[in-house]
Amino acid sequence: MLKYFRKRAASWGIKIIMGLIILAFALWGTGRIGSKRETVVAEVGKYAITIGEFDRTFRQTLEGLQRMTGRALEREEVRRLGVASSVLSNLINGHLLYLEAQRWGIRGSTQELREAIFGSPLFQRGGRFDRELYLSFLRRQGLSPSEFEENLSRALLRSRVQRAIEAMPFFGREEAEGILSKVSERLVFEAIKVEAKALKGEIEVREEELIRYLSEHQEEFRIPEKVKIAYVRCLPQEVLEEVSVDPKEAEHYYRRHPEEFSIPERVRLGHIFLKDREKAQEVMGKLQKGEDFSSLAKRFSEDPLTKQKGGDLGYIPLGDLAEDLSEAISRMEKGEVKLFEGRGGFHIVKLLDRKPAKLLPFGEVKDRIVEKLRWQKAEDLCAMKMADFAYHAKKGDFEEYAKQMGLEVHIVGPLSRADEIKGLGRCPKLLGVAFSLTPGEISPMVEDGGRFFVLKLLERIPSRIPSLEEVREEVRRRVVQQKAILRARAIAQEILQRWREGREPTELMRRYALGKETVGPISRAEVARYWSEELALLTPSQPVAPVPFEIQGRVFALRLKEVEERKGPNAEGFALALEKIWQRQILSNWLNKRMEEEGVRLNPKLLEPYGFQQEG
Repeated sequence: MLKYFRKRAASWGIKIIMGLIILAFALWGTGRIGSKRETVVAEVGKYAITIGEFDRTFRQTLEGLQRMTGRALEREEVRRLGVASSVLSNLINGHLLYLEAQRWGIRGSTQELREAIFGSPLFQRGGRFDRELYLSFLRRQGLSPSEFEENLSRALLRSRVQRAIEAMPFFGREEAEGILSKVSERLVFEAIKVEAKALKGEIEVREEELIRYLSEHQEEFRIPEKVKIAYVRCLPQEVLEEVSVDPKEAEHYYRRHPEEFSIPERVRLGHIFLKDREKAQEVMGKLQKGEDFSSLAKRFSEDPLTKQKGGDLGYIPLGDLAEDLSEAISRMEKGEVKLFEGRGGFHIVKLLDRKPAKLLPFGEVKDRIVEKLRWQKAEDLCAMKMADFAYHAKKGDFEEYAKQMGLEVHIVGPLSRADEIKGLGRCPKLLGVAFSLTPGEISPMVEDGGRFFVLKLLERIPSRIPSLEEVREEVRRRVVQQKAILRARAIAQEILQRWREGREPTELMRRYALGKETVGPISRAEVARYWSEELALLTPSQPVAPVPFEIQGRVFALRLKEVEERKGPNAEGFALALEKIWQRQILSNWLNKRMEEEGVRLNPKLLEPYGFQQEG
């Protein structure tokens, strides 16, 4: 519920203004190409996007994602989500829009700039603009008012250009109703399923087919490079008894790291969620007249998670709330009630209690600190033991010195880079070092997952393509599957042809033991999205699918059996939704065209550390 609440704490109007302010920071530092050639990540016409500008916007985006998800994103998540590409795309689009504003001769409005700044909750205290808060905010960002206001003015200009591009003519309600009548229809199909696996028994495979398949798919069967290693290890838990912690060390650690033992300020909140503005105002009126918050929450709240608890959210760290919500609640008095508007509806919040931040006494955390310091010392001891072992083993014999030290030598392999090591699991750093060694070479100390190793490379086995005999069964399985799919498609295509000719495929169904089933009703939109556009366009006058439909080794011959009329959504609302899609497409097409005209050039090398992946 808290994530839901946090996500809806601000209205769309506020979000738009805050978005413009963030864009203003994003363009701070833009310059001509010649002056910053070594730090340019992208060139847009005659303008450059610098690494500093990109880095600042990238980090602001990550901070926003962290606030939204409640946690920091892992590096692989950032890469997979394409954060760097999105940031770069937004910066490029911003420059293209600003260049267009210059081309059109548009000038910024002082009044519009003033309204954006004075209307931003970032610079308000008690609902009014606070100049000192504004200046303090800019000082933290390292900006002067003139720099910030110039870039905010540019952001507002870009917004005006974007609205103008999106405001191209769009068809009206009558056309929308025609489209709506089609997408609201639900289709019922007659389906005959041909299972590829049921045909495998009749598939014959010749030796030359196996040879040809392996030749054409060699890389899919490639055996990766492997290594065989010997290693010794030291685990912290094995040496815990050899280390101790003086009480004074624990006290010293406590004094130097108070943030680890502090409980942040917490607030206990009551919450009533309502989708309708009038109902929210009605409930606020009842509260202002003195009616009980808990009773009203049980009667009216549309939040199923807290409704029966009288809206009680329990104690929440103030820092876990969205920044603007946290700031507002920090100024509330105990017992005070406020109404907040969010994207999904309206939130009535009551401050039930407040617990100030406090530092836990040393006595309560002493044992925890001692245990932590003991473990750190055990890790340090393991690191020293393995470093010492590596030093001496390189001068003598690996196995002999291990025997002198009372260490067990483990021999494992052959192992590829992706393999797990028996008894250890995944050890990417250890295997990475192993693949960097030459046979007989001994590594330095290696730490992997809090475990400490020294290893010796015994053998390196190069990557190779296997012989047919080594992979015969897998190659044969794939060839049979491939031929079975082709046979299933041919049978399904023959069924479709019979339907087109006005005949029933009775004999084919009997020969291959096929059954007929009904699929649906399914909306045309779902058919287009999850199946194919061709199937979504079938009509009673043209009911037969043009080609078989295939999914996971099953091939379907499909014929439209029935079209169900269904009352769709409000035509006016549907037209608005279509118009939004139209506007996004118009803007996207315009930006793509301008990119080609201006000549956008990237510097992927500078962007690589951010997880940027260039398409194409």
